[in-house]
Amino acid sequence: MRRKHFCLIILGLLITLSACLPAKKISTTQIPLQLGESQVDLILHESSAEGLTYLNLHDNENTSVRAALGIIKQHGGQVFELKHSGTRNISFMLDGTEYVFDPNRMFSDDGANASLDRFGPVSDSAITAVRSFAETVLDQIQVNELDILVTLHNNDGSGGYSVLSFSPGEKYSTDASQTNINDELDPDDFYYVTDSGIFNDLMNADQNVVLQDNDYVTEDGSLSVWSAQEQLPYVNVEVQDGHRRIQMRMILLLHNYYFLNQDH
Repeated sequence: MRRKHFCLIILGLLITLSACLPAKKISTTQIPLQLGESQVDLILHESSAEGLTYLNLHDNENTSVRAALGIIKQHGGQVFELKHSGTRNISFMLDGTEYVFDPNRMFSDDGANASLDRFGPVSDSAITAVRSFAETVLDQIQVNELDILVTLHNNDGSGGYSVLSFSPGEKYSTDASQTNINDELDPDDFYYVTDSGIFNDLMNADQNVVLQDNDYVTEDGSLSVWSAQEQLPYVNVEVQDGHRRIQMRMILLLHNYYFLNQDH
């Protein structure tokens, strides 16, 4: 049996065995955050046991939240999710004007400016409001206390954004320094990381994984770029919408990598 087959079987066994573990107590807290004249809620789901911190930025990517909740119930950790309108982008009112932006483009001034401009009006006061909101989110998740930042995303499965998008000559090829592609896995299900050690471990586990080129990646205000600038290891667990069990397996693999193999 080839090694990649063995790895996939082990991942399946891990998720099956985890269901036999006693469930941890989960508490849920609503944290209201001010954004201009509007309110956006940051929801914290927290296990009674220690684990990784997971962040969901897009309110329409709910498969990822359900997958992470399934993991922290068995293995511990906490999940933060932004809740507002059920859509990807956030809209808010400021001085009588409605502004719209992508919350994964709010972690730099240039990113916030470009995102606001893409979806509607932009102003200095709106950029300031978005950047203040981004800093508040980072403060709430206590990013300065984290050894690794894990975000959770879903794509639509159309192929427009997959591990193949980072191959030579493809749309995002210049943002990646290395990729590992397992042809037996769905290309829409992959990890995007900023740390070469994490990349090597996931590559050795025959996972679809992209290593960001931290020197030449496009500065678009995304959290992966911010994390690289802050030298905080970052992992995005990205899967096709609806692939909940696959995302659970991928999160669990990351959890085990961190807690079994790392000094922290």
